[in-house]
Amino acid sequence: MKTNKIQHCEIESIKPDNNEIIVSENSFNKIIEKPLYLAGSFEIWSLGITTVIGGQYYGWNTNLTSGFGSYLIALFLMGTAYILLILSIAEIGSAITFSGGCFGLARVILGFYPGFIVGYLQLIEFIVYASSAMI
Repeated sequence: MKTNKIQHCEIESIKPDNNEIIVSENSFNKIIEKPLYLAGSFEIWSLGITTVIGGQYYGWNTNLTSGFGSYLIALFLMGTAYILLILSIAEIGSAITFSGGCFGLARVILGFYPGFIVGYLQLIEFIVYASSAMI
């Protein structure tokens, strides 16, 4: 019976001019390409801020000027709806034994092809939303 063992490897050298890392593993040398750009904490913070602004979560002040009572009722209703959504997702997530997001749920309920379409549309949504946040 064959077993897979994780073996120790050491970094021999890093060449910053051509973005290569040479790794020595049991007398074999592997060349691993280092990523060209790594996002720092400022870039991640600014992406979060632009995502919030792009998602229109900043309208508290304008909504409060239109009327406090109606805004409070709407806020309570939407809060209740989100809590029910979270509880429903938790219940479905515990019933399905694999991860997959919308694709996994649609695949189990509707079949493979509708699940594929739902997953593809979710991918397009994420790409468009991230690109609109970066503009």
